[in-house]
Amino acid sequence: MSGLDGVFEYVKKNLDNYVDKELSQLISYKTVAHYKETKDDFTRAANDIKLWLEKAGIEEVQLISDFGNPIIYGNKFVDKDLPTVVMYAHYDVQPAEPFDLWKTDPYKLTVENGRMYARGVADDKTLLLSIIKALEAMNDNDVELKYNVKILFEPSEEAGSDELNSMFDKTKNASFELHRELLSNATMIACDTSMLNENKPSINIGVRGCVHFELTVHGANRDIHSGSYGGLVGNPIHELSRLIATIHDENNHITIDGFYDDVNTTDEKRQMSNNIPFDVDFIKNDLGIKNIVYEKQFTPRQSCRLRPTVEVNGIYGGHIKDGNKTIIPSKATAKFSIRMVDNQDPSKIMCLFEKHINKNIDDAYSYELHDVDKGCSAVTTDINCPYFRNVKEAMREEYGEEPLLIRGGGSLPIVSKMQEVLKCNVVFLGFGGATSNSHGPNENYSLNSFERGIRTIIRFLSK
Repeated sequence: MSGLDGVFEYVKKNLDNYVDKELSQLISYKTVAHYKETKDDFTRAANDIKLWLEKAGIEEVQLISDFGNPIIYGNKFVDKDLPTVVMYAHYDVQPAEPFDLWKTDPYKLTVENGRMYARGVADDKTLLLSIIKALEAMNDNDVELKYNVKILFEPSEEAGSDELNSMFDKTKNASFELHRELLSNATMIACDTSMLNENKPSINIGVRGCVHFELTVHGANRDIHSGSYGGLVGNPIHELSRLIATIHDENNHITIDGFYDDVNTTDEKRQMSNNIPFDVDFIKNDLGIKNIVYEKQFTPRQSCRLRPTVEVNGIYGGHIKDGNKTIIPSKATAKFSIRMVDNQDPSKIMCLFEKHINKNIDDAYSYELHDVDKGCSAVTTDINCPYFRNVKEAMREEYGEEPLLIRGGGSLPIVSKMQEVLKCNVVFLGFGGATSNSHGPNENYSLNSFERGIRTIIRFLSK
């Protein structure tokens, strides 16, 4: 690969500038799609990204704001005889709260001992910038692109991809065919995953589906005195807690009737999973936990990658501020996410969940399911396509060893929609590792992973 030595030296020389200027600027924008008050941050971030793409040689850059925060589209046409790839990433982030768990300001990029700390530094702003900087380095050093390149950066991956879902919905978009044409006849390279270990190459060949929603249990029509009514009127927090406890049995098996009907954990998938290194002691030490909890019919690795899960992401009700308030609250709410595997349908799963609640809730209470998103299905890559082989080869060249093929435990909401609408294959590409703490406090990403990510994308785009 001596033909790329010059462009790699260019990347190394400019890496500090990438961190101090563009990445620091991008991190400073509080692009949390869940929060309406961050709209101006999205606008500023999108405008900056547009300028950076144009500087990188992308000729057509559009900010599509018809459906909410700006979707960023770009096009670099090289030759009609070349294949086309869509380089995908997202510039929204998870909420940073609770702030008191952060050692640094989550919206100010901090570099310590070769690691960068900030919200979005691992998921997904550094990967987005890696795409831009790979294209810029190739453009500035006259390295030939072997693909026509299109850009798709979205503003709400962490909140259900509302804008992209609307853009690719015939009933909501009068320009549906036009927008579909922008991305047709291409393979998506989804740069929103990570590796098992930041120094051990691996490629996700599939991700789980996901659906988010909230369950609220109602009791009395108002908060009431716990001395006057305790022992007589039901407590929604107690009932919600009891309902949550009915979802798993002692083996961490999900007890919702019909939940596993469409699940097929094949021997082939099990064997592939068994070939992947998995250090339980490291996980326990890293997370400070006494033991792991997993579905007992399967190995820990299989349980967290091949099997569906139901998780409570948050729970609240009653008095939660400092001090005492002796009440029986009128309601209690839990936020849920369900991760699904191949062949499970989000709508069907939600119907089964609701039946489970109907079956198990005490008749002293009522409930409602609300804030239910559309959900997304699991996605699997065609590992026989040439784009996947080229990504795999680029990883092998960069890291000096064959990358492991793994199934990701996370989800990419828009990917299944893109497969449905565009009939395209999706290849996943990501860097960093499990200790990056994406979605949690002190999210981090190494400078080494940043540089190697740019280099790997260059290797791929020059094949």
